[in-house]
Amino acid sequence: MLTDIRQPAPFLHPFPDPGDVFSDPVDRYARHLHPLCAIDLSAIDPAWEGRIHMLSPIEPYEGLIGQSTVVHHGEFLRPNWLAFGLKDDRYTLLGDWRYFEVNDPDLSPSFRSELDIRHEDSHQAFAAMRAHYASCHRLDIMRTGFRNVRDPDTLALLHKRQEIRGFDGDGDPLPLLAQLGGEAFEGNWSESSEWPIDRNPAGDPAPLTADGRRFRFIAHVPGYNYCLHGADSILLFYDPQDSIALFTFDWT
Repeated sequence: MLTDIRQPAPFLHPFPDPGDVFSDPVDRYARHLHPLCAIDLSAIDPAWEGRIHMLSPIEPYEGLIGQSTVVHHGEFLRPNWLAFGLKDDRYTLLGDWRYFEVNDPDLSPSFRSELDIRHEDSHQAFAAMRAHYASCHRLDIMRTGFRNVRDPDTLALLHKRQEIRGFDGDGDPLPLLAQLGGEAFEGNWSESSEWPIDRNPAGDPAPLTADGRRFRFIAHVPGYNYCLHGADSILLFYDPQDSIALFTFDWT
């Protein structure tokens, strides 16, 4: 297990190109999901090959991702959980695209406008962070005066003024990953889960496959390390038998 990975490493590939992360249509995936970093699976288990990808969804606008789209859920898409098939190092969503609230055709015009602002602002901030990392190979806090902005009035103001003024690079860089390998931490993601959770004798939580096997924990990181928004922790799990990458999110 490694913690607080702040420097580039051979097994870690920050800001991968969406074309190397998603299956077609790539643009559809990139509209909803930011690829934070690619991870060599051999860093978790030497017997594994290929790469898996840490993602940050732009939603939720408020609450939990998928909380208001239950009618479109399935085996792999549930409130606060979403999964992807992994083939040839690329993700394919395992479910209905209407899981994402922005795709709901019945949204009110006012709420759609707020969601559009959130998406545009998030893409702008993520692009700025990606460009900053390319120039100096470190994550730094954006100089905006805002972190974890969620209310629509502040979002609109932030977007209108384009409040990305630079980066604070005087202190330590932000972690590219908070933890790689080992066991997942207990949190609200596991205590009030819509997914069956197993705890081994040591108490380490892990989601279960449909036939009762434990997903392997891969990594976690705060989403807002890479953007203005994001979960307090994005947790990534993997089922090597069926090649499924499973995400859940911890909020405080």
